[in-house]
Amino acid sequence: MHPISNEHRAQGQRNKKVAYHLFDNTEYFDWVLTTAFYSALHIIKYHLFPFQDKNDLYSDWNEYYSKRNNGDQPHKVLKALCRRANSTKDIFSDYIILFNECDTAR
Repeated sequence: MHPISNEHRAQGQRNKKVAYHLFDNTEYFDWVLTTAFYSALHIIKYHLFPFQDKNDLYSDWNEYYSKRNNGDQPHKVLKALCRRANSTKDIFSDYIILFNECDTAR
């Protein structure tokens, strides 16, 4: 596993703990949604990479985004990748719900 992937896993787990803490101890539920979303984002990046796309192998999100963004924002590129990647397509609809809820809360 690529070191950056492990960093995404650790950050995702940390954000998840923060989301649970905020849920139990705060009235600021917009921050619960925000930390839950960013936890999901990092865990998804952890599960996506390394990613094989036809003849191209991408070791991490930064490499993939730098070569495939076409001027698009990171969230748009990640959503498109998450939709088609075998490792994440089963959770794509849940990710989009969380993305939209987080966006609305902010």
